[in-house]
Amino acid sequence: MTASIAFVGAGPTTLYTLTAFVEHAARPARITIFEQQARAGLGTPYRPGWNDPAMLSNIASVEIPPLCETLLAWLNRPSRKRLISLGIDPRDVDDRAFYPRVALGRYFLDQFDMLVDEARAKGFIVDIRTGHRVPDMSVQGNCVQLDIEGEGEDIADNRFDFVVMATGHQWPEEPEARPGYFLSPWPASALKRLNAVNVGIRGSSLTAIDAVVALATAHGAFIEGTDGSVEYRIGAGSEGLALTMMSRKGLLPEADFHHPIPYEPLAFCAHEAIGTLIEAQPKDLLEQAYALFKKELAHTDPAYADHVRLADLALEDFAERFFADRADADPFEWAATNLREAQADFDQEITVP
Repeated sequence: MTASIAFVGAGPTTLYTLTAFVEHAARPARITIFEQQARAGLGTPYRPGWNDPAMLSNIASVEIPPLCETLLAWLNRPSRKRLISLGIDPRDVDDRAFYPRVALGRYFLDQFDMLVDEARAKGFIVDIRTGHRVPDMSVQGNCVQLDIEGEGEDIADNRFDFVVMATGHQWPEEPEARPGYFLSPWPASALKRLNAVNVGIRGSSLTAIDAVVALATAHGAFIEGTDGSVEYRIGAGSEGLALTMMSRKGLLPEADFHHPIPYEPLAFCAHEAIGTLIEAQPKDLLEQAYALFKKELAHTDPAYADHVRLADLALEDFAERFFADRADADPFEWAATNLREAQADFDQEITVP
């Protein structure tokens, strides 16, 4: 008897789960994919309209596991015109680069179509139900019964042998909880409707940066110079726009750093050494693990170890000492310096320990 499997949601989680299943399943199965949106395969974090085209993904292409093909191979396939339409400069295509989220959405969409074709070629029955919502489910004997909401058709067969929940993050249906107060910067289209006023943003992390980008591009443009510098130009009539990030710690995100993939093995604080400690179960397990960490850091970067006085630094005080220099500096000046350092390290393939 052919097993039946339902996937609730059709974003990247379903893509990767389905890829593994199609590759390793002992026999073909009947697969039904439910997606609330009109298109299956995009995923909420990568939908056009939900994201501003200037919003970048926070993962480099080399770190994204391949599906039917790698992201880099997919980027090298489209025409120059298509890349530009996705906000990508063809000269900047690289496995270490960060790309617009809408571009990743297009990649996942194409991979979804290719994966469905591959599954059907192997004998799987694949049914894709877009515009359908699954608000609830219940176990009925050896099956799982889904409550299904959708328009245009009556789904009588709503029992499955297995169900994969892949609904992703539960975003608020209405981001504006009350006039002028938004629970999140998504969808970006909601923020872009705001007038050029004084806006407060609670936080200064990557989510706050997304809000800044959405608002900034709604009222102006980022202009890249021939030397790689970027200048923001406010649009006519938007001179009243002011953005203030309210940060508990006063820190901005740091730039991605160069590192080998996979990571190079460590000398002292290695998996094997930590594993041996865990097996021994000493009463001071955490202290012994921290001692290995200190030994590794002092060996790899003695200058930094001296700077933070690592030899006498207690575990409980390490985080505060680590962030001390950043906390004492102007956050925007630190960010600019950090970016220059990161770019130079990438050019010279230097990994800061």
